[in-house]
Amino acid sequence: MKNNNLPKTITGIIKAINKTTDINTISELENILACHFAAPLMFIGSLLHYCLYYMLLHEEITYVLKDSMFLFLLSLVFILIPYFKFNATIKTHLISLLYSIILIYITIKFYTFMGSSILTLSFIAFSISMARITRTMQIYIGITTFFIGMYIALFLSKMSYDMGSHYYVLQISFFFLLFFIGYMVHTITISRYKRINQLFIKELERSEEMEGLYEEVFATEEELHQQYDQLNANNKQIKLNEETLIHLAHFDSLTDLPNRKMIMDRLSLLIENSSKTPNSFYIAFIDIDNFKKVNDTMGHYIGDMFIKSAAIRLKNSIHESDIIGRIGGDEFALIVERNINEESVYHFIETIRKNFSKPFHIESSVIKSSASIGVAIYPKDGEDIVELIKNADTSMYKAKERGKNVIQFFKSSMKQEMLEKINLENKLLKAYHTHEFYLVFQPIYKLDSMKIRGFEALLRWNSPDLGMVSPEKFIPIAEEMGLIISLGEWVLREASP
Repeated sequence: MKNNNLPKTITGIIKAINKTTDINTISELENILACHFAAPLMFIGSLLHYCLYYMLLHEEITYVLKDSMFLFLLSLVFILIPYFKFNATIKTHLISLLYSIILIYITIKFYTFMGSSILTLSFIAFSISMARITRTMQIYIGITTFFIGMYIALFLSKMSYDMGSHYYVLQISFFFLLFFIGYMVHTITISRYKRINQLFIKELERSEEMEGLYEEVFATEEELHQQYDQLNANNKQIKLNEETLIHLAHFDSLTDLPNRKMIMDRLSLLIENSSKTPNSFYIAFIDIDNFKKVNDTMGHYIGDMFIKSAAIRLKNSIHESDIIGRIGGDEFALIVERNINEESVYHFIETIRKNFSKPFHIESSVIKSSASIGVAIYPKDGEDIVELIKNADTSMYKAKERGKNVIQFFKSSMKQEMLEKINLENKLLKAYHTHEFYLVFQPIYKLDSMKIRGFEALLRWNSPDLGMVSPEKFIPIAEEMGLIISLGEWVLREASP
């Protein structure tokens, strides 16, 4: 495998190690992985050294920069090693030598802070080196660990971290134990890869023999087999495409929740079954409050991630026998089939609402949101799917009118309110086109001089059918309809001299 074809990410390197059976390639990949881990650690160590010795301990800047630059240069070396045109063996020796230098440097420089736990750090490095395909790094780290232990025992034993000879005997015993384990792991690893290589070579030879036989004797049969294999592959692909299309037809592509069609099919089935065995169920419409602001201020990518997180939270909040699906951009539908009363359903949905009000952490953003929930009951609030859905939707919009982030069960009085609102919207739109609006001017006085400083223009509506309609009643409706801008422009034109 050439350097240009080697993976660049840690996950890619690990996958490549698991796939390949070539020892040289594995060694090269292990070298890149070691550099990927060491480079950022050396860079962070450089910064920490500067902060510790200069900013906290107030050491001389020249002394601090010298050691910080040393760590920084080590970081650069680890970054550049994968690009060196050396073979894997030389790179392994170089990386192992640098790891040993780092352990020695840490021992000399930071013993006063870390004490004999440096040996444990060496043992960790040694344990990690055991997973490599070659023994080179094990030997380097092992020898370095041994000399570090001797250096601590002979030259640093009088320092505050001295723990007596029994401590070092135990550490050295651990060293030899780890050395033995490392040797055994390495032997097993080599044996395994040799066995894999042998099997691979045998399989390759057998494959080549079979290909020769087919080419000489069964050329026509081979063509038929190829056509048969191709036909099977095509059939499998067709089945896979069918499964994908079926899934897309019934599940939302963004959240992987049941989509509107699947929710409607489930409601139809429940209503059909209730005609045979009378039963009731609940349908709740859940609408995310102020979702448009999230899309407008943070972008559609964050908006999509928010919808996915909201779907996961809702799915984790419901009972295992309930069904939740996405029926629109920021709308979800919950079907509760369980045989429970309205009070229990309210407490259950209230738990969902409170849980949904907790902040969402989307990448580096924190989004605070809430949900307005409308609930309809079958057959009390509708005996067919159209009426049931309409009433659930009506109760959800009523929840938004009440200030959002609330639960609203459907009431029969809502139908009349909705009809009145629709009637008022129609008359308001007609009034704009038939010039039923007019202005009244209210004078504004200056109190100190008691002189008129201007007039305030007030919009009024005199409907032939409704009579004088209060602005408190028609202004909010105009805002919902998007008519308020046109009315404002009309007022400016009319009020201008």
